[in-house]
Amino acid sequence: MPETNFAEWLEDGGPVAIVISQPLAPASEGDPVIFPPSYPLATFRGRVHTVLDGEYRVSVELPAYSKQDKTEKAAEQAAGYNIDRFPDGTNSCEIDSPQSQANRIEPEFKKPQYRHLVPQVEIKVGDDPVYETKVNLLDAGHRAADALVRMSSLAAEVHEGFSDAKSGNHFTLATLAPTSLLFGAWDSRSTQVKIQRILKASIRASNVRECTRSAQFTPAADYVAAGAVSTGLDQGKSDQNPLSSEGMKHALAVQKVGGVMLTAKSELTRTVNVNLAALRALGAQDAPRKRALHLYILGLALLAATRDADLNLREGCNLRFKEKVDTPKLIPRRGEPESAHLDPAAVEAFATASAKAFFAIAGIPFDKKDHLDAESKAAQGP
Repeated sequence: MPETNFAEWLEDGGPVAIVISQPLAPASEGDPVIFPPSYPLATFRGRVHTVLDGEYRVSVELPAYSKQDKTEKAAEQAAGYNIDRFPDGTNSCEIDSPQSQANRIEPEFKKPQYRHLVPQVEIKVGDDPVYETKVNLLDAGHRAADALVRMSSLAAEVHEGFSDAKSGNHFTLATLAPTSLLFGAWDSRSTQVKIQRILKASIRASNVRECTRSAQFTPAADYVAAGAVSTGLDQGKSDQNPLSSEGMKHALAVQKVGGVMLTAKSELTRTVNVNLAALRALGAQDAPRKRALHLYILGLALLAATRDADLNLREGCNLRFKEKVDTPKLIPRRGEPESAHLDPAAVEAFATASAKAFFAIAGIPFDKKDHLDAESKAAQGP
């Protein structure tokens, strides 16, 4: 098969995206129940509307209005899953969101075989010899827009990068935090710049059935009866009881969320989308820098898209790829999708060459692009 010229995909009139659809399955074929992420959802108590029509009385449960009914009271919340239900009886359940997938993929660039591709930015937090820690920017949830950066010695440089991006020049930010362009960022506390993610991945399951589970905790001993704890401490209900809060009382959990069951009609799919239209929209000071920037970010995107993702998402949700080989598709501006060849070795070579060319035109020695000595302002003292 001839070698793919990845740079051609960035030409004007080229494809708008590269899409990879990866069918998944639970690691255990005999257990079709998987656990999506759970969220504290409002129970919307009392949202029933009664309609009188002559002698008939009909009670209708009203749909929830998220802003009106938002509550922070624990008693009015219950853990639930993000499931969209449609009029035809089908549903779609979020198994891993784009934000979560990005946070799982980004640390790949810390691995020895890929860390040379992006600046390694490590920020020291604190000056206590026991509690101080170093955080890699690739682990920061808001990337270059994270509070970790705003409170560090790199704050001015990153602020300049976002300010340049606000005027359409993304080159500066790419020299510091290229994954903020790749996975998106929102500098909500400063410049208000929103950077559209170029690589978007998510996992969804269709036509699932919700399950419940119950559990009971029995303490190792009856601490009050044994005289180990004063009876005066055994007062109050639930977490208001001191013994309960310490795990010394019986506890019962009934009919809690218990995952979702995949059915014969279910499809469990991971979808990876490399937005080439958004990539072309990245700007720079001049045409040579713009071209180098596009090729650099494309190399990172292709590498991130073609690495086998970690599918051990959480307890009860260890997944696997059903197919041995992925079938990427080039999505043209018009017409039917076409097959794309993404050989892993060729992708890695392209990513490395593009990274070296980018930092060369930026005037930054390739082996000097890291910021391993950054520190929080608190650590610097007054």
